[in-house]
Amino acid sequence: GSKRTQLALYGMHCSSCALLIEKSLKKTEGVQEAHVNFAAEKATVQYDASKISNDQLIQAVKKTGYTASLVDVNDTQFEARKRKEELHQTFIKFIVSLILSIPMVYFMLFDFFSWVPGKAYLLPFVGVISFILTTPIQFIVGAGFYKGAWSALRMKTFNMDSLIAIGTSVAYFYSVVNLLNYFLTKGSFIGQGGMKIPELYFETAAFLITFVILGKWLEAKAKGQTSDAIKKLMGLQAKSARVVRDGQVLDIAVDQVVKGDIVIVRPGEKVPVDGKIVKGSSAVDESMITGESLPVEKNIEDTVIGGTINKTGSFEFMATHVGSETTLSNIIRLVEEAQGSKAPIQAFADRISAYFAPAVIIL
Repeated sequence: GSKRTQLALYGMHCSSCALLIEKSLKKTEGVQEAHVNFAAEKATVQYDASKISNDQLIQAVKKTGYTASLVDVNDTQFEARKRKEELHQTFIKFIVSLILSIPMVYFMLFDFFSWVPGKAYLLPFVGVISFILTTPIQFIVGAGFYKGAWSALRMKTFNMDSLIAIGTSVAYFYSVVNLLNYFLTKGSFIGQGGMKIPELYFETAAFLITFVILGKWLEAKAKGQTSDAIKKLMGLQAKSARVVRDGQVLDIAVDQVVKGDIVIVRPGEKVPVDGKIVKGSSAVDESMITGESLPVEKNIEDTVIGGTINKTGSFEFMATHVGSETTLSNIIRLVEEAQGSKAPIQAFADRISAYFAPAVIIL
């Protein structure tokens, strides 16, 4: 039968990355529909469970050069942990890249001002020091750009990573060739006659990667702020439920409630899951769903919605929708999908981006 699942995605850098993963999933046999939300870094996949499994979906993502894992709908802190880790890793990369780039800013001043301290002594060493500082930026901090460019190439397209990888590589390797050529002709990696080695552009590669990593860190912070609405919705969910099992009243986590459980709700408590009242009556505040500020009277056979607040009386109800099936969970899912949906002009821009990179390279 047809099933729907969500995958958490790792390693995406831009909307082109999302497009690559989406294409790969759609081409996979058994996948009926796939949508990748770049802002939320999730893929929503509808598939035929008789033809493909969740593990095969994850493998389909890995083939494009990215990684994925199944989203646990009951783990409400997953997004926060993932976002925090992404922010931390990107910030560390930026700081390392910035520290290594700062000396090259100092070296650039030698070309414009004669009074810069240390110029006479350091000028001959600028080339070799810049090479040593730029190499880890190019291949460690900038490794993600090469991975993204390679993934795009495998899908026979280009993306932003392709431009950054090609641009920085040209600056870096052109400078390496000139540095080696100077060594072969002069017999030294140190500038002769108190001058620096000419035609070296290591700082171009280093600065470009540093600035793009800074942009990615700011972008990650912005994406964290856009998910605040979803976090607030998740905060409306009850954390525990009081159920009757085998004649005993038990307090359990809300994700352990199953269909058919009899749940007890006392005055002032949140309704844990969706269900139908079997005993008692009360007034329930459903403003989170309807916007209606006045409590709604509830009696036997009436339905109650998870996340709403019981006001006056107490009642018992039978759980009919639990976990990802509750009304609140569906609202959260719809908000996430709306956040990642594309306007027609955005879809057009994505198609243009596939031709933009090769056009720049040709020019």
